[in-house]
Amino acid sequence: MTPLINLQLTGTRDASVIWAERLAAPVDDVHEIRSEIRGRVLTALERLGL
Repeated sequence: MTPLINLQLTGTRDASVIWAERLAAPVDDVHEIRSEIRGRVLTALERLGL
């Protein structure tokens, strides 16, 4: 089974979606998924200048 993981950064003032991405990853290796999520979120934050 390959679940879909929705990643989203939301503005605190108006709850608007600043960035969103969907990741399909097998649950075999939780640490690999965690690392992938961390990398995508940090890259988004850097690109947005946050």
